[in-house]
Amino acid sequence: MVCRNYSNIFIITIGTQLNEQFIPIYANLLEIISSIINLSNKPVSIFLRSTIEPGTSKIISNHINKLGKEIGKDVFYAYCPERILEGKAFEELGKIPQIIGAFDDISIKIASNLFSEVLGVRCIIGKPIEAEYAKIFNNMYRYINFALANEFMCLAEKNYASMKKVLEMCNTEYPRSCLSNPGYASGPCLFKDGFFLTNELPFIELVHTSWKINESLPHYILTEVEKIRTMKNVTILGLSFKEGSDDIRNSLGIKMLNLLKNRGLNVTIHDPFVKYLDKTEELKTAIQDATELFVMVPHKEYKELSKNTLTTLSQEDLLVVDPWYIWNDNLFTLLNPTRHKI
Repeated sequence: MVCRNYSNIFIITIGTQLNEQFIPIYANLLEIISSIINLSNKPVSIFLRSTIEPGTSKIISNHINKLGKEIGKDVFYAYCPERILEGKAFEELGKIPQIIGAFDDISIKIASNLFSEVLGVRCIIGKPIEAEYAKIFNNMYRYINFALANEFMCLAEKNYASMKKVLEMCNTEYPRSCLSNPGYASGPCLFKDGFFLTNELPFIELVHTSWKINESLPHYILTEVEKIRTMKNVTILGLSFKEGSDDIRNSLGIKMLNLLKNRGLNVTIHDPFVKYLDKTEELKTAIQDATELFVMVPHKEYKELSKNTLTTLSQEDLLVVDPWYIWNDNLFTLLNPTRHKI
């Protein structure tokens, strides 16, 4: 196989940083590439897995040329983006087709042979710019759909309609609808990926609006709760940016926590994965002390808690705020009501 002829294969997974103007910073990436090339006098293969701005491979190609090396002869470069969900690497790596974008046929052969041998997956071949767009478009499609679902949820709930029921009506056995479930959409990738496109998009409103909707959801929901009642003892369930993870980068749970603390509220925090100084270890304790319960992440541990158990544990008039609809059909639900109504 071609990949066995060249033992110097390097796979780069470094994240792409953005500056204060949301413009990519290439210094670290180019420094790593320079270091790899200088390691050996023999040809090296460099495969980049990170999410990058379209056109980055051309910048890398120019950088390699400036080092006095030639792609396809001294350096075999391919952009091979990773498209797996965090926490599901072993499950998805051997199933999802591998995108490969390269400037020359030898780089394509080395990359495709490597990934087909190691992962046993189909490889889809194209230009580097095509692979770069494919990765960004995959991510932005998801992010924009999350924003659309959240916008629809806000509209439906404002008019006392259950978004959970609306989704059932829209998607059940109807082939022309695939509306996403609403919820908090964030994280280190989805948060910034849109900015890789805005520097060249002729119409940037769609990306910017999606970002604004998703990032503003905690503030919107909190403002709606304040219209309902005065909060006392708030509990947040989940701080990570997604379920089953301890990663809090760009977490909307952290954003909600800060918004609540800025209001001078007493906030109890629970997350089965995140190590946080002030968090409560026991889920039952976190629920028992709450007058308002904000479900920020649909962790498995929360889904496994039955509504009957939640009701038994909770105080009178516990307000559950849950855009994931784990226990109820509405965004705002009052458990053990006495005199208040929503």
